[in-house]
Parts: sequence; structure tokens; C-alpha cells
Amino acid sequence: MTWRIWIAVWALCLGVGTAIAQFTTGGMTPSAGTVPQLTRFSVATLPSCVAATEGQMAGVTDALVPVALATVAGAGAVHVSVYCNGTAWTVQ
Repeated sequence: MTWRIWIAVWALCLGVGTAIAQFTTGGMTPSAGTVPQLTRFSVATLPSCVAATEGQMAGVTDALVPVALATVAGAGAVHVSVYCNGTAWTVQ
């Protein structure tokens, strides 16, 4: 089973509906040494972070002075991963 299918099944089981943290390995079956890849967004285009989407992760390409565990702000040039805590996207 590919990572993309596994994450989609996992998201549907949790009732998320869609998984924005798409762990892809180029369609290959996961094996030792494969690295998951987060979907990348600008801060302005991140999906809403609400209780139903808590736990989702994404990559951001325009963070401004990111601070760990703080709400992410855009208009910068830093690439970081972010986590939906149920109310806001936070820097990881």
C-alpha cells in the first residue's frame, strides 16, 4: 500500500475527509529510507484550522520570523512545518 493511500484511509477513518498532510513517496510502496513530504502552502492559503481538522500538518513557504509553538505569520521567506492545534496553525 502506498503512503498516499494509507494516509487517505487513515484520514477517512478519523472522519477528517481529506488529508492535507499527504505523505508521498512518488507512488512507491514505503520502505526503509523513504521520507514523507508535506503539502506546501503560503500562510494565506492554509485551510481553516478548526476542531474538526486538529492534528493536520502542512508545510509553509512564507513564514515570517517563525517561533516554535507560536501561531504562524506570513509575508516572510522561511519554510517551516505547521500543525493545526484546533484553533490556529502553529510552527513546529
